[in-house]
Amino acid sequence: MGSDDNPGREKLPLVAVTGTNTLLLSAYLDLRNSWQEVRVISVVLRSEQAAYRCLLCCQGQLHITTGYAHVHEDHFGFDYGTADIFCSLPAGCPDPSHVAPIRDDFAHNFTVCLSTMFNFSNVLQLVQSMEMLRLLGVSRVVVYKTSCSADTQKLLDYYEHTGFMEIIPWTVSGRLLVSWGWRPEVSPGQLHYHGQIPALNDCVYRYMYRTRYLGLHDMDEIILPQTVDSWNEMLPLLESLHGADRGFMFENFVFPTSVGGVDILQHLHHEPPDALTFTNVKVVVDPRSSRSSTDGDAFHGPKVTADSSPASRLPSALSWRPTSSSVRRTEIRMLEWRLAMASARAMRIRTWLDRTETQRWG
Repeated sequence: MGSDDNPGREKLPLVAVTGTNTLLLSAYLDLRNSWQEVRVISVVLRSEQAAYRCLLCCQGQLHITTGYAHVHEDHFGFDYGTADIFCSLPAGCPDPSHVAPIRDDFAHNFTVCLSTMFNFSNVLQLVQSMEMLRLLGVSRVVVYKTSCSADTQKLLDYYEHTGFMEIIPWTVSGRLLVSWGWRPEVSPGQLHYHGQIPALNDCVYRYMYRTRYLGLHDMDEIILPQTVDSWNEMLPLLESLHGADRGFMFENFVFPTSVGGVDILQHLHHEPPDALTFTNVKVVVDPRSSRSSTDGDAFHGPKVTADSSPASRLPSALSWRPTSSSVRRTEIRMLEWRLAMASARAMRIRTWLDRTETQRWG
Protein backbone atom coordinates (compact mmCIF):
# COMPACT_ATOMS: atom_id res chain seq x y z
CA MET A 1 0.00 0.00 0.00
CA GLY A 2 1.18 3.52 -0.74
CA SER A 3 1.77 6.31 1.70
CA ASP A 4 -0.97 8.69 2.83
CA ASP A 5 1.31 11.51 1.67
CA ASN A 6 0.72 10.51 -1.94
CA PRO A 7 -3.03 10.81 -2.57
CA GLY A 8 -4.26 8.96 -5.61
CA ARG A 9 -1.16 6.78 -6.08
CA GLU A 10 -2.77 3.69 -4.56
CA LYS A 11 -4.50 1.57 -7.14
CA LEU A 12 -7.15 -1.06 -6.63
CA PRO A 13 -6.50 -3.83 -9.15
CA LEU A 14 -9.05 -6.63 -9.18
CA VAL A 15 -7.36 -10.02 -8.92
CA ALA A 16 -9.21 -13.08 -10.18
CA VAL A 17 -8.81 -16.28 -8.13
CA THR A 18 -7.91 -19.16 -10.43
CA GLY A 19 -10.61 -21.79 -10.76
CA THR A 20 -13.32 -19.62 -9.17
CA ASN A 21 -15.52 -16.63 -9.98
CA THR A 22 -14.00 -14.64 -7.10
CA LEU A 23 -12.46 -11.18 -7.51
CA LEU A 24 -10.08 -9.93 -4.79
CA LEU A 25 -10.03 -6.18 -4.10
CA SER A 26 -7.69 -5.50 -1.19
CA ALA A 27 -6.17 -7.10 1.93
CA TYR A 28 -6.02 -5.56 5.41
CA LEU A 29 -4.43 -6.75 8.63
CA ASP A 30 -7.19 -6.88 11.25
CA LEU A 31 -6.01 -7.21 14.87
CA ARG A 32 -9.18 -6.06 16.62
CA ASN A 33 -10.14 -9.59 17.69
CA SER A 34 -8.35 -11.85 20.14
CA TRP A 35 -7.03 -13.74 17.13
CA GLN A 36 -4.98 -12.27 14.30
CA GLU A 37 -6.11 -12.44 10.69
CA VAL A 38 -5.93 -10.85 7.28
CA ARG A 39 -9.27 -9.70 5.87
CA VAL A 40 -9.48 -9.77 2.06
CA ILE A 41 -12.37 -7.70 0.66
CA SER A 42 -13.79 -9.58 -2.30
CA VAL A 43 -16.63 -9.96 -4.78
CA VAL A 44 -17.91 -13.54 -5.04
CA LEU A 45 -20.51 -15.54 -6.95
CA ARG A 46 -22.92 -16.31 -4.12
CA SER A 47 -24.01 -19.70 -5.50
CA GLU A 48 -20.42 -20.95 -5.71
CA GLN A 49 -18.89 -23.02 -2.92
CA ALA A 50 -15.22 -22.16 -3.37
CA ALA A 51 -12.33 -23.41 -1.23
CA TYR A 52 -9.63 -20.78 -0.60
CA ARG A 53 -5.96 -21.11 0.30
CA CYS A 54 -4.18 -17.99 1.56
CA LEU A 55 -0.55 -17.33 0.59
CA LEU A 56 1.07 -15.03 3.15
CA CYS A 57 4.56 -13.60 2.77
CA CYS A 58 6.40 -13.09 6.06
CA GLN A 59 10.05 -12.02 6.14
CA GLY A 60 10.58 -13.45 2.67
CA GLN A 61 9.02 -16.82 3.54
CA LEU A 62 5.76 -18.12 2.06
CA HIS A 63 3.12 -19.40 4.50
CA ILE A 64 -0.07 -21.19 3.42
CA THR A 65 -3.28 -21.16 5.48
CA THR A 66 -6.91 -21.98 4.83
CA GLY A 67 -9.22 -19.08 4.02
CA TYR A 68 -12.92 -18.94 4.76
CA ALA A 69 -15.45 -16.55 3.22
CA HIS A 70 -18.30 -14.61 4.77
CA VAL A 71 -20.76 -13.22 2.20
CA HIS A 72 -22.47 -9.99 3.23
CA GLU A 73 -26.25 -10.13 3.55
CA ASP A 74 -26.71 -6.88 1.60
CA HIS A 75 -26.53 -8.31 -1.92
CA PHE A 76 -30.07 -7.21 -2.93
CA GLY A 77 -30.68 -10.48 -4.77
CA PHE A 78 -27.89 -10.10 -7.35
CA ASP A 79 -25.81 -13.13 -8.34
CA TYR A 80 -22.61 -11.58 -7.03
CA GLY A 81 -22.09 -10.00 -3.62
CA THR A 82 -19.47 -8.52 -1.33
CA ALA A 83 -17.56 -10.96 0.86
CA ASP A 84 -14.74 -11.00 3.39
CA ILE A 85 -12.22 -13.82 3.01
CA PHE A 86 -10.45 -14.36 6.33
CA CYS A 87 -6.92 -15.73 6.48
CA SER A 88 -5.64 -16.55 9.96
CA LEU A 89 -2.00 -15.73 10.67
CA PRO A 90 0.11 -18.83 11.23
CA ALA A 91 2.75 -19.10 13.93
CA GLY A 92 5.89 -17.25 12.94
CA CYS A 93 4.00 -14.81 10.71
CA PRO A 94 2.89 -11.90 12.93
CA ASP A 95 3.50 -9.18 10.34
CA PRO A 96 2.75 -10.26 6.75
CA SER A 97 3.77 -8.00 3.90
CA HIS A 98 1.59 -6.76 1.03
CA VAL A 99 -1.32 -5.91 3.33
CA ALA A 100 -2.31 -2.52 4.72
CA PRO A 101 -0.45 -1.85 8.00
CA ILE A 102 -1.97 -0.59 11.23
CA ARG A 103 -0.97 2.93 12.20
CA ASP A 104 -1.42 4.48 15.62
CA ASP A 105 -1.76 8.10 14.49
CA PHE A 106 -4.47 9.72 12.38
CA ALA A 107 -3.54 11.82 9.39
CA HIS A 108 -7.14 13.08 9.21
CA ASN A 109 -9.83 13.91 11.73
CA PHE A 110 -12.70 13.51 9.22
CA THR A 111 -12.68 11.55 5.97
CA VAL A 112 -15.66 11.09 3.65
CA CYS A 113 -16.09 8.09 1.35
CA LEU A 114 -18.31 8.88 -1.61
CA SER A 115 -20.32 6.28 -3.48
CA THR A 116 -18.99 5.10 -6.82
CA MET A 117 -18.70 7.81 -9.49
CA PHE A 118 -19.94 6.84 -12.95
CA ASN A 119 -20.80 9.07 -15.94
CA PHE A 120 -20.61 12.07 -13.61
CA SER A 121 -20.76 15.54 -15.18
CA ASN A 122 -22.30 17.85 -12.54
CA VAL A 123 -19.25 20.05 -11.91
CA LEU A 124 -21.16 22.66 -9.90
CA GLN A 125 -22.57 20.06 -7.52
CA LEU A 126 -19.15 18.50 -7.07
CA VAL A 127 -17.32 21.70 -6.19
CA GLN A 128 -20.11 22.97 -3.91
CA SER A 129 -20.21 19.65 -2.06
CA MET A 130 -16.43 19.53 -1.64
CA GLU A 131 -16.23 23.07 -0.32
CA MET A 132 -19.13 22.50 2.08
CA LEU A 133 -17.39 19.38 3.41
CA ARG A 134 -14.21 21.42 3.85
CA LEU A 135 -16.12 24.02 5.88
CA LEU A 136 -17.57 21.27 8.05
CA GLY A 137 -14.09 20.01 8.93
CA VAL A 138 -13.38 17.28 6.37
CA SER A 139 -9.74 17.05 5.23
CA ARG A 140 -9.91 14.03 2.90
CA VAL A 141 -12.55 12.81 0.43
CA VAL A 142 -12.21 9.41 -1.24
CA VAL A 143 -13.78 8.85 -4.67
CA TYR A 144 -14.09 5.46 -6.37
CA LYS A 145 -14.20 6.58 -10.00
CA THR A 146 -15.44 4.63 -12.98
CA SER A 147 -16.11 7.45 -15.44
CA CYS A 148 -16.75 11.19 -15.57
CA SER A 149 -16.79 14.15 -17.96
CA ALA A 150 -13.65 16.01 -19.03
CA ASP A 151 -14.58 19.06 -16.90
CA THR A 152 -15.17 16.83 -13.88
CA GLN A 153 -11.77 15.22 -14.38
CA LYS A 154 -10.11 18.66 -14.29
CA LEU A 155 -11.76 19.33 -10.95
CA LEU A 156 -10.78 15.90 -9.60
CA ASP A 157 -7.19 16.59 -10.68
CA TYR A 158 -7.26 19.89 -8.81
CA TYR A 159 -8.51 18.37 -5.56
CA GLU A 160 -6.10 15.46 -5.87
CA HIS A 161 -3.22 17.88 -6.47
CA THR A 162 -4.06 19.82 -3.30
CA GLY A 163 -4.18 16.61 -1.21
CA PHE A 164 -7.86 17.00 -0.37
CA MET A 165 -9.01 14.03 -2.46
CA GLU A 166 -7.88 10.48 -3.17
CA ILE A 167 -9.06 8.97 -6.45
CA ILE A 168 -9.39 5.18 -6.56
CA PRO A 169 -9.89 3.78 -10.10
CA TRP A 170 -12.98 1.56 -9.87
CA THR A 171 -12.93 -0.96 -12.72
CA VAL A 172 -15.33 -3.68 -11.56
CA SER A 173 -17.55 -2.92 -14.58
CA GLY A 174 -14.75 -4.29 -16.76
CA ARG A 175 -15.04 -7.68 -15.05
CA LEU A 176 -18.75 -8.00 -14.28
CA LEU A 177 -22.03 -6.73 -15.68
CA VAL A 178 -22.91 -4.13 -13.04
CA SER A 179 -26.46 -2.98 -12.46
CA TRP A 180 -27.50 0.65 -12.71
CA GLY A 181 -30.05 0.15 -9.97
CA TRP A 182 -31.00 -1.59 -6.76
CA ARG A 183 -33.21 -4.44 -7.95
CA PRO A 184 -32.15 -7.07 -10.49
CA GLU A 185 -35.68 -7.41 -11.86
CA VAL A 186 -35.71 -3.68 -12.73
CA SER A 187 -32.06 -3.11 -13.64
CA PRO A 188 -30.49 -6.45 -14.65
CA GLY A 189 -26.87 -7.18 -13.88
CA GLN A 190 -24.56 -9.42 -11.89
CA LEU A 191 -23.61 -6.95 -9.14
CA HIS A 192 -25.61 -4.30 -7.30
CA TYR A 193 -25.37 -0.63 -8.36
CA HIS A 194 -21.91 -0.32 -9.93
CA GLY A 195 -20.29 -2.34 -7.14
CA GLN A 196 -21.02 0.35 -4.57
CA ILE A 197 -20.94 -1.91 -1.50
CA PRO A 198 -17.49 -3.50 -2.02
CA ALA A 199 -16.09 -0.02 -2.75
CA LEU A 200 -17.47 1.39 0.52
CA ASN A 201 -16.17 -1.61 2.45
CA ASP A 202 -12.72 -1.07 0.98
CA CYS A 203 -12.88 2.59 2.03
CA VAL A 204 -13.77 1.70 5.64
CA TYR A 205 -10.70 -0.54 5.96
CA ARG A 206 -8.43 1.62 3.82
CA TYR A 207 -8.94 4.53 6.22
CA MET A 208 -9.53 2.63 9.46
CA TYR A 209 -6.24 3.78 10.96
CA ARG A 210 -5.76 6.88 8.86
CA THR A 211 -8.77 8.88 10.08
CA ARG A 212 -10.45 9.40 13.43
CA TYR A 213 -13.95 9.57 11.94
CA LEU A 214 -15.34 8.33 8.62
CA GLY A 215 -18.45 9.58 6.82
CA LEU A 216 -20.29 7.59 4.16
CA HIS A 217 -22.73 9.35 1.87
CA ASP A 218 -23.45 10.45 -1.68
CA MET A 219 -22.36 13.52 -3.58
CA ASP A 220 -25.76 15.18 -3.18
CA GLU A 221 -26.00 14.63 0.59
CA ILE A 222 -24.70 16.82 3.40
CA ILE A 223 -24.82 16.09 7.13
CA LEU A 224 -25.26 19.63 8.43
CA PRO A 225 -25.30 20.28 12.22
CA GLN A 226 -28.01 22.52 13.62
CA THR A 227 -26.70 23.51 17.04
CA VAL A 228 -22.96 23.76 16.27
CA ASP A 229 -20.94 24.94 13.27
CA SER A 230 -18.90 21.90 12.22
CA TRP A 231 -18.37 18.17 12.57
CA ASN A 232 -15.36 18.96 14.76
CA GLU A 233 -17.81 20.31 17.33
CA MET A 234 -20.68 17.90 16.62
CA LEU A 235 -18.91 14.56 17.14
CA PRO A 236 -17.44 15.34 20.60
CA LEU A 237 -20.90 16.53 21.63
CA LEU A 238 -22.53 13.32 20.42
CA GLU A 239 -19.88 11.21 22.14
CA SER A 240 -20.36 13.09 25.41
CA LEU A 241 -24.08 12.23 25.26
CA HIS A 242 -23.89 8.65 24.00
CA GLY A 243 -20.32 7.40 24.45
CA ALA A 244 -17.39 6.95 22.10
CA ASP A 245 -16.47 3.99 19.86
CA ARG A 246 -19.79 3.97 18.04
CA GLY A 247 -21.38 5.32 14.89
CA PHE A 248 -24.10 7.91 14.46
CA MET A 249 -26.91 7.60 11.91
CA PHE A 250 -28.47 10.74 10.41
CA GLU A 251 -31.92 10.52 8.88
CA ASN A 252 -32.23 11.56 5.24
CA PHE A 253 -34.53 14.38 4.18
CA VAL A 254 -35.43 15.12 0.56
CA PHE A 255 -35.26 18.68 -0.73
CA PRO A 256 -37.63 19.41 -3.63
CA THR A 257 -36.02 20.48 -6.88
CA SER A 258 -37.36 22.35 -9.87
CA VAL A 259 -34.27 22.42 -12.10
CA GLY A 260 -32.67 19.05 -11.34
CA GLY A 261 -31.08 20.05 -8.06
CA VAL A 262 -27.91 21.30 -9.71
CA ASP A 263 -27.41 24.31 -7.45
CA ILE A 264 -27.72 23.44 -3.74
CA LEU A 265 -27.90 27.17 -2.92
CA GLN A 266 -31.48 27.18 -4.20
CA HIS A 267 -32.80 24.50 -1.84
CA LEU A 268 -33.22 25.27 1.87
CA HIS A 269 -36.50 23.56 2.85
CA HIS A 270 -36.89 19.80 2.91
CA GLU A 271 -39.97 17.72 2.26
CA PRO A 272 -41.73 16.26 5.33
CA PRO A 273 -40.79 12.61 5.97
CA ASP A 274 -43.23 9.86 5.07
CA ALA A 275 -43.86 7.75 8.18
CA LEU A 276 -45.18 4.87 6.06
CA THR A 277 -42.01 4.34 4.03
CA PHE A 278 -38.43 3.41 4.87
CA THR A 279 -36.20 6.41 5.47
CA ASN A 280 -32.58 5.97 4.49
CA VAL A 281 -29.75 7.17 6.73
CA LYS A 282 -26.16 8.29 6.30
CA VAL A 283 -23.48 7.85 8.90
CA VAL A 284 -20.37 9.18 10.57
CA VAL A 285 -18.51 6.43 12.40
CA ASP A 286 -15.38 5.51 14.25
CA PRO A 287 -14.15 3.09 11.56
CA ARG A 288 -12.35 0.93 14.13
CA SER A 289 -15.75 -0.05 15.54
CA SER A 290 -17.06 -1.01 12.07
CA ARG A 291 -17.13 -4.48 10.59
CA SER A 292 -18.81 -4.02 7.23
CA SER A 293 -20.73 -1.45 5.25
CA THR A 294 -23.75 -1.33 3.03
CA ASP A 295 -24.84 1.87 1.28
CA GLY A 296 -24.44 4.53 3.95
CA ASP A 297 -24.68 2.19 6.97
CA ALA A 298 -21.17 1.33 8.05
CA PHE A 299 -21.56 -0.63 11.21
CA HIS A 300 -22.77 -3.84 12.62
CA GLY A 301 -22.23 -2.59 16.17
CA PRO A 302 -23.36 0.16 18.55
CA LYS A 303 -25.16 3.00 16.81
CA VAL A 304 -27.33 6.02 17.61
CA THR A 305 -29.89 7.62 15.30
CA ALA A 306 -30.07 11.40 14.90
CA ASP A 307 -33.35 12.83 13.67
CA SER A 308 -35.61 15.82 14.14
CA SER A 309 -37.47 14.47 17.17
CA PRO A 310 -36.93 16.50 20.38
CA ALA A 311 -36.55 13.22 22.27
CA SER A 312 -33.40 12.31 20.37
CA ARG A 313 -31.36 15.09 22.00
CA LEU A 314 -28.94 14.90 19.06
CA PRO A 315 -27.80 17.79 16.86
CA SER A 316 -29.11 16.28 13.65
CA ALA A 317 -28.69 17.01 10.00
CA LEU A 318 -30.97 19.59 8.36
CA SER A 319 -34.47 18.83 9.61
CA TRP A 320 -36.77 21.83 9.59
CA ARG A 321 -40.22 21.61 8.02
CA PRO A 322 -41.07 23.67 4.90
CA THR A 323 -43.83 25.78 6.51
CA SER A 324 -43.61 29.48 7.30
CA SER A 325 -44.57 28.97 10.94
CA SER A 326 -41.90 26.40 11.70
CA VAL A 327 -38.92 27.62 9.71
CA ARG A 328 -36.17 28.80 12.02
CA ARG A 329 -34.84 31.96 10.44
CA THR A 330 -31.56 31.92 12.36
CA GLU A 331 -30.71 28.44 11.10
CA ILE A 332 -31.59 29.39 7.51
CA ARG A 333 -29.37 32.48 7.70
CA MET A 334 -26.54 30.29 9.04
CA LEU A 335 -27.07 27.79 6.23
CA GLU A 336 -27.18 30.54 3.62
CA TRP A 337 -23.90 31.93 4.98
CA ARG A 338 -22.22 28.51 4.83
CA LEU A 339 -23.48 27.84 1.33
CA ALA A 340 -22.39 31.29 0.19
CA MET A 341 -18.89 30.60 1.54
CA ALA A 342 -18.78 27.27 -0.30
CA SER A 343 -20.13 28.85 -3.49
CA ALA A 344 -17.60 31.70 -3.39
CA ARG A 345 -14.71 29.27 -3.09
CA ALA A 346 -16.26 27.12 -5.82
CA MET A 347 -16.28 30.10 -8.19
CA ARG A 348 -12.63 30.87 -7.38
CA ILE A 349 -11.69 27.27 -8.11
CA ARG A 350 -13.60 27.26 -11.39
CA THR A 351 -11.86 30.50 -12.43
CA TRP A 352 -8.51 28.96 -11.53
CA LEU A 353 -9.34 25.87 -13.59
CA ASP A 354 -10.29 27.96 -16.60
CA ARG A 355 -6.96 29.81 -16.41
CA THR A 356 -4.93 26.60 -16.14
CA GLU A 357 -6.88 24.41 -18.55
CA THR A 358 -3.77 23.27 -20.38
CA GLN A 359 -1.53 23.03 -17.33
CA ARG A 360 -0.28 19.59 -16.33
CA TRP A 361 1.02 19.02 -12.82
CA GLY A 362 4.17 17.04 -12.38
